[in-house]
Amino acid sequence: MKKSLFFLMITFILLFTAGGLYAQEWTGMKSPTKEVLKDVWGTSDTSIYAVGFAGTLLFDNGTTWKELDSGTANTLNRIWGPANDSIFIAGNDGTILKKNESAWQPVPSDTSVNLYGIWGTSFSEMFFVGEKGIIKQCNESSCSSMLSPVSDTLLDIWGSAADDIFTVGEKGVILHFDGSDWTVQESFVEDDLYSIWGTSATNVFAVGKNGTLLIYNGETWTKQSAGTKKDFWDIEGTTAPNIFTAGEDGIIYNYRSNTWMKMESGVSKLLQGLWVSPSNEAYAVGNDGIILRYFSPVSETTTTTTSVPTNTAPTALFSVDPISGNTRTEFSVDASASTDAEDSSDSLEVRWDWENDGTWDTQYSPTKTATTTYAEPGTYTIILQVKDPEALTNTASQQVTVAPLLPCPAIELLGEADPCLETLRQFRDRVLAQNKTGKALIKLYYAQSAAIVDLMDTYPAVTSIAKTILETVLPVIEKLTADSR
Repeated sequence: MKKSLFFLMITFILLFTAGGLYAQEWTGMKSPTKEVLKDVWGTSDTSIYAVGFAGTLLFDNGTTWKELDSGTANTLNRIWGPANDSIFIAGNDGTILKKNESAWQPVPSDTSVNLYGIWGTSFSEMFFVGEKGIIKQCNESSCSSMLSPVSDTLLDIWGSAADDIFTVGEKGVILHFDGSDWTVQESFVEDDLYSIWGTSATNVFAVGKNGTLLIYNGETWTKQSAGTKKDFWDIEGTTAPNIFTAGEDGIIYNYRSNTWMKMESGVSKLLQGLWVSPSNEAYAVGNDGIILRYFSPVSETTTTTTSVPTNTAPTALFSVDPISGNTRTEFSVDASASTDAEDSSDSLEVRWDWENDGTWDTQYSPTKTATTTYAEPGTYTIILQVKDPEALTNTASQQVTVAPLLPCPAIELLGEADPCLETLRQFRDRVLAQNKTGKALIKLYYAQSAAIVDLMDTYPAVTSIAKTILETVLPVIEKLTADSR
C-alpha cells in the first residue's frame, strides 16, 4: 500500500513538473480598463505599454498594469520606439505623441487623417503611415510628407534598415522604400493586410483578412496557410524565431520550424495587438481591455498545441504560341504544366493578366487555356497566377512581341473576308517557305508590301490588272498547295 502511494506521488510530481515546463497557455492579466486596446509594446518585461480607444495609455512595470495620462481623447492605434527613451504613439486625427522623460507630448504631424503604423531607426528618423496612403517622415519636433504611390489606407510599417522599409494596407497593397523612393510590390492577394514584421530583409511576414499569411524571401511574396479563414490583426516575434500572430475570436498561432501551430488563448474576443519581449514573453491585447501573457522558452521541445501542416504553394508554368505576331495575331496560352505538391492539376485554378498592369483580365478558372489579342504594337508581359484549393498562389510570366500590321496587297485586292486569302497563306507556308527561293520571295513581298499598296491606291488600273492575274493563277496555287500535303 505504501509502495503504491509512493509511485502515485512520484507520478503526480512528474506530471506537474512536465506541465510547468511545457504547458503552452496564455493567461489573463488584470487590466485597469474596459476600453478596446489596439497595440502593446515594450523594451523589457518590466517596461511595457498598451494603447487604445479614447486616448487609453497603460503601463506595466512587471507587476501591475496602471493607466497613464496620454493628454488626448483620440484613439491611439500603435506604439513603438527604437529605444526606451525614444517611444512614439500614432493615433486618429493625425495624433503623434512622443515620450519626454515621464510625460507624453504631441508632435505636429501636419495631417488630420488617422495614423495606424510606426517604425523608425532613431528618435530623429521615424516613419508613420495611415489613411489615404499617407506616409510621414518625422523627427522629435516635426514631420514631412513622403511621396506615396497609392491612395489606399496603409495600416502598418516595418523595416530592416533605413533603406529597406515595408508598409502594408488595404486591398493587399505592399510598398517598399529603398532609401529614395516608395514603390509598389506585387502581393498577389486582394485581402486587406493589417500587419507586417520580419526578422531580416529576407524573412518578412505580413498578415491580414481571411487568414492571409504572406512571407517575403527578399525577392517575392508567397502565400502560406494556417488552416483558418479568420482575420489576423497583428504579427510579432523574435529572431529565435518565436513568432506569433493573433486576431479574430481570440485566435493565436505560433510559427516555429516552418509550421503554424494553433494555440489556446482562453478568450473569444478580438485580439488586435501583440508584442514579444527579448526574453520570449509574449503579450496580446484586444477588445474590452483584454491583456494576455505567455512565456515560452526557445529551447522548448514538447508542445500541447495543435500542429497545422504547412501547405506549399503551387508551381506556375505556361506556354505561349506564338511568341511574336502582329495586331491580328491570336496568342494562345496553356497553363496545363502547372503543378502542386499536395493537389492534382485539375484542382488548380488560373487567371491571366495580359498586360502586367495589375488588373486581372480573367477570373479564376480550372480551364488552363485561353487566348488574347493586342490592339497596339509593343512588347507585353503576360502574367499567370495559379491558386490551389487552400488559396495559396504562385505566378509566372512570359513576354510576347506585337509588331505593327503592315499593309497587305492580297487583302487590298480581295478584301478581308475572301476565302482565297487562306489559300494564299497555305501556299506561302507549305510551298514557298519550304525552299530558299520561296523564302526570298516571301521576304521581298513583305518588304515591298507597303509600296505595292501605295501603287495600287495611286493607280487603280494597276489594281485591276493585278486582280486579273491573281484570279488566273489561283487554280495553279491551289493545286501546288494540295500536292504539298
